[in-house]
Amino acid sequence: RIRLRSRTLPDIASNTTTSDGMAENRRVEFSTDDTTLLAPVIISDTTLAFSTTGMTATLQTSPESSGNVWQLRVLQDGRTLYTSASARTDSAIQLNFALLNGLKERGGSIDAVADLTTASGYIIRSSSRIGITRTARAEGATQLPQRNRNKLNLILFYVRSAQLGSDDAALVAQLKKTLKSGTRIAVTGHTDRTGDMNTNRALATERARSTAAALGTTDATISAEPNSSLYDNSTPEGRFYCRTVEVVLDTK
Repeated sequence: RIRLRSRTLPDIASNTTTSDGMAENRRVEFSTDDTTLLAPVIISDTTLAFSTTGMTATLQTSPESSGNVWQLRVLQDGRTLYTSASARTDSAIQLNFALLNGLKERGGSIDAVADLTTASGYIIRSSSRIGITRTARAEGATQLPQRNRNKLNLILFYVRSAQLGSDDAALVAQLKKTLKSGTRIAVTGHTDRTGDMNTNRALATERARSTAAALGTTDATISAEPNSSLYDNSTPEGRFYCRTVEVVLDTK
């Protein structure tokens, strides 16, 4: 049996003073007491991750260039992964992939860009593209134990809220039953683009913390992604799905 109801605004309305909020309030909501109708979709996949490895970058200038300043940047697909600066003219720095935040595990290439600023203010640039090759095992390397990684991002929050709804609380309760000893848990909170950055960062953090608390863990890795790019923030549907958390379970 289907029951239809109409109202001027949803039970929990978005901001009625902004165009984004007004667009979100013009919507149809579905609810049911039969949980099988809205059961989550579970997708299984296999991904590979490489263990910690390193790269050494050596920057050297001629003796007459002493006293100048260089800056080294490491980028992948235009995104800056690492940056370092020094007034030393002959220096070797050890770059570790574990420190390159956001490095794509599937490989590809990274760009190392060195800028030398002379005493007169001129900038001399040198760049190099470095290919990344993923290997199953190097000679003499230690085989790491296989781990299973499960990601959940079905949890959705009401606008301006970090409280789990009843449906999501039931989902988290089921997830909690599957946790094993030694499972590493990481929870990332997300928000849509509405609101200022500081408010959204705090809200995203609270969403991650409330989910971790519901999972019964006190040592989960908590992070925040305000103004999330998980979905298209320019549409009401995209903003709706950006009010979420990502839960990653890493188990032996």
